[in-house]
Amino acid sequence: MQLFFRFSIFFYFIYIFSCELKAQEQLAHKGKILSPEECIEISAQKETAGDKKEASRFLNQAATIHWERKEYNKAVELFEKSLKLNESIANLQGMIGIYSNLGMIYADQSQYSQSLFYFDKAVSGRRQGKDKVALASNLINTAVVLNNLKEHTKAAVYLEEALAIAREKNDMNQMKSCYGMLAETYEKAKNNEKMMMYFDLYKTFHEKIQKDVNAKHEASAMESRLRAELLELENRNKQLALAATSQELHEKEEELTNVDAKNRKLLNNLSRSQLAMKVIQNEAELNQAKLALTEEKLNSETQLRNLALFVVFMVVSLLVFLYKNYREKKKINRQLSEQNTAILEQKEEIEQQKDQLHGAYMEIKKKNDNITQSINYAQRIQKAILPKTSSLQSAFPMYFILYKPKDIVSGDFYWFAQKDNKFIVAAADCTGHGVPGAFMSMIGNDLLHKIVSVLGITSPEQILATLRHEIYYTLNQEHSETKDGMDISIAAIDAQKTTLELAAAMNPMYYIQENELHEIKGDKCSIGGDISREFTYTKHTIALDKPTTLYLFSDGYADQIGGEHNKKFMSKNFRQFLLNIHQQPMEAQKVLLDENITNWVKNTYQIDDILVIGLQIN
Repeated sequence: MQLFFRFSIFFYFIYIFSCELKAQEQLAHKGKILSPEECIEISAQKETAGDKKEASRFLNQAATIHWERKEYNKAVELFEKSLKLNESIANLQGMIGIYSNLGMIYADQSQYSQSLFYFDKAVSGRRQGKDKVALASNLINTAVVLNNLKEHTKAAVYLEEALAIAREKNDMNQMKSCYGMLAETYEKAKNNEKMMMYFDLYKTFHEKIQKDVNAKHEASAMESRLRAELLELENRNKQLALAATSQELHEKEEELTNVDAKNRKLLNNLSRSQLAMKVIQNEAELNQAKLALTEEKLNSETQLRNLALFVVFMVVSLLVFLYKNYREKKKINRQLSEQNTAILEQKEEIEQQKDQLHGAYMEIKKKNDNITQSINYAQRIQKAILPKTSSLQSAFPMYFILYKPKDIVSGDFYWFAQKDNKFIVAAADCTGHGVPGAFMSMIGNDLLHKIVSVLGITSPEQILATLRHEIYYTLNQEHSETKDGMDISIAAIDAQKTTLELAAAMNPMYYIQENELHEIKGDKCSIGGDISREFTYTKHTIALDKPTTLYLFSDGYADQIGGEHNKKFMSKNFRQFLLNIHQQPMEAQKVLLDENITNWVKNTYQIDDILVIGLQIN
């Protein structure tokens, strides 16, 4: 998910903000902006005079200039010297500011461990003071560094604390920023549930704040338009009034001029009665002109009144719009408050569930540890009953046994014994693996010892037939439907190593002579289950007149899932691999087989017990 808000951008804005503050702190001395060298010189003078606080201030300015020039080492050196001055006078606020600056300098250089060291000190100092806004900023800076160090869980704790401060201050923008950063932090921590919760809150706050901004812009634009229209209206009114007054004066002046000319003319030409009549007539004309001018003025006043009503209507509309916007904003704030309350309740419930789950986990862990201890003890017992390899080594100096249980204990087991003039070797794969398979392997081991050492049966096919009946009666299978048992291959080599006798139930066997691999297929009758059907196992006799390499094994190696496409290794590939390595020393063959299957399993897990026995005969 691509969030609207990214940590790197946020950290950049914090850094720019801090740089602006540094720029505003440029020191001047006697009207002159100081160079770093001049700042250091004045700092030394202040320190000599005993004013360590002022000495620190000039050192900070010199360090800031070096920082802006990206001369980080020099900036760090000067800040650390200033820090010592503040420590000597116990100036906590000065120390906190330097811790923050050092944290940002190391972050600029991607030295996040060093940056975290100083940001943690700044946070610790802020917690001793009352400036919670500054504490929130330090917490966010620290969270950014922790995310760069991939310590996402700890980063979330710092951001939660900053969010609590933002809620307390009702700082909507900072709450939105914290929600966005928490969403991305939990995304990186693979906690999709919390990531979606905080992303939804971030989105809600973002849309709400954007809506408020748009409303303010619209209201401001409307107010500007109304002001412009009102100003234009006032100008028009002034122009109309001025024009009316000018017109009226002009007309009166013309009237007086005309009247005066007419009167002079009348005095010369008319009698007194005629003069009176003419004066009356002129006065009537003058009154008529005044009436026309009055009507025109009334029309102008009507227009002004209409325009004023329009302005009043627009102002009322603006007020209605602002009131509705205020009510909507109040409603959204109430909804956000309810959401925050619900989230806090949900958080408490999650914490309770977390405690319950932790208790259950500890109980399960305790039981699992007890079970694991028991299985580990069972492993020691199983290893104790497996035959000692010293007896096999005395008969076959060149041999190997690759034995890889899937779990702690194994359902595969190997067995060998010497009886009369034969050395007998067996590789067995019991039903199941883990604890059930281990129980069956112990039964199989005891029964083979009984059949060979006590009953004296040494022919491989007879050993298999007897073992089949013994398993049936030992597991009481005549009274149950269980078919537990094993697949097994047995080889018997005479003392002179002239003949090799082989027999197998389900499991095949391979032997190699003159660089050619031969397969002895196992009979399709497993050991265990129903014995109502009589079955005779096949004995294969091989002459040992030439060097022979014999391999006995379970199906775990060939059936193992892995490789590029997560498929079985397959018997065909197993045979080819054995043919490729058979001329190597036996111990080297074991190493090569182990490395090969380990590389094959690399992207998955072992699905079954693995057993491979190799014997070099002659």
